[in-house]
Amino acid sequence: MKTAIIIPLVCIAMIACSHAATPNENAVPAIDPETEALIDKLTDVVEVGYGYAGGFGGSQFLPDKNSGAIGVLLFGSQRPKNSETLEAIVRRGAKAMPSLLKHLDDPRETKIPAMSGMMWTIYPDEYDFNRCLRKESPNGVNKGMNAAFGEKNSGKHTMTVGDLCFVAIGQIVNRNFTAVHYQPSGGLAVNSPTYSPALCVAVREEFQNLTEAKHRELLLEDFHKPDSTSRRNEAIRRIAFYYPEIYEGLVLKQLSEPVDDKQGLIEALISYKTPRITDMIYNIFSKTPQPQDGDHVRHDDEYLLLACMKYLIGTGHDDTIRACCLKQIELGNNSKDAGKRNISGQYYRILEAVDAKDTQT
Repeated sequence: MKTAIIIPLVCIAMIACSHAATPNENAVPAIDPETEALIDKLTDVVEVGYGYAGGFGGSQFLPDKNSGAIGVLLFGSQRPKNSETLEAIVRRGAKAMPSLLKHLDDPRETKIPAMSGMMWTIYPDEYDFNRCLRKESPNGVNKGMNAAFGEKNSGKHTMTVGDLCFVAIGQIVNRNFTAVHYQPSGGLAVNSPTYSPALCVAVREEFQNLTEAKHRELLLEDFHKPDSTSRRNEAIRRIAFYYPEIYEGLVLKQLSEPVDDKQGLIEALISYKTPRITDMIYNIFSKTPQPQDGDHVRHDDEYLLLACMKYLIGTGHDDTIRACCLKQIELGNNSKDAGKRNISGQYYRILEAVDAKDTQT
């Protein structure tokens, strides 16, 4: 009888251990000394970057150098130069969140020159959220064009440590938290938690108890229930970076199904290649019809081809990519289709990337 009792207990203990959560993943992280030290260095930031610039609009997940995309760049404006300190904070993920929330209203100024709009400045308290996960934004934010104009310093705004913490939080939790951005036409939109108590409160209330487990679940919700394909694509970047152990299975399942913006999803994977994902993307590439006539083109197919080739550079398929690019460039040069001629430029850039990779090896 004793043996019959002991064996099940041992088995139960072993099963429990085999399915146990990662140590401390359900615990709210304590204030992290390394993050605190990095935040203190934010006062030394001198140049604008993604999420805090008045002369351009765009986005980038800072740890992923392949993710940068500039949407608008005003003539004569400084291009983004990301802060290594801010990137180091973002790389810390959920463990950085308590310190970032603590410093969200930190008024210490950075060394970035004060910014103002060419014609006007607005303080709309823009707060990004996944509209498939919650129906309404928090109270007091997303004021839109009804926000007061030029409320502070005659429309000039100096970036603060709290502003950069706001940007970093958005980077970690897959929210487009942009402290400053160009607003057409000739304007500047400022979303500063050091200026706006409502914005600061909204961020703290939503993310104050973010554990590693909750962070992972939030990114999974963004991936499975996105309010846009961009939300999904940015979620998988962060899952690949912060939680690589669950990344491959999610991607393989998604790529095997008909999904919107498959090319955008593939481009989001470029920094996170695995042999199985590479095999699947090469299979997609091989089955995607290549244009045979420059005047009768399915551009959706072309964009999918381009995304596959961008991913496949350096994976053993460079000769195939080069042949495809040369053929499509020739078709584009002889085409009456303006769209086809424009797309030819992308084939040129891929060809240059293939040749550069060959030179490096």
